[in-house]
Amino acid sequence: MLELPQISAAVSCDNCGACCMQMRSPPFIVYLKNQEKATYLATAPKAARQLYVARLFDRSIPDDAPCVWLDLKTKKCRFYDHRPIVCRDFEVGEDACLGHRLREGVQS
Repeated sequence: MLELPQISAAVSCDNCGACCMQMRSPPFIVYLKNQEKATYLATAPKAARQLYVARLFDRSIPDDAPCVWLDLKTKKCRFYDHRPIVCRDFEVGEDACLGHRLREGVQS
């Protein structure tokens, strides 16, 4: 059984981005048939929408590429205030977080 690393209570998402490294695009946008989610995308900044649409139609980028909204230098979401609900609900330090950190080699 794979043992997940222990993370202190003081840990943050700063300098991490592990959960976004294999997303390709913001996950809430995958279901554009859902009116609520499509409306949510429409409220995002124009640059965010343009990045998403460009990534949506570029099939040369693998599905496990980093999220297009992730700034790879800062490891932060470029459009943090408009991030999907699944990203907002993602809890730092929970098993999913620890698994992503382990996979990406992120310490503490």
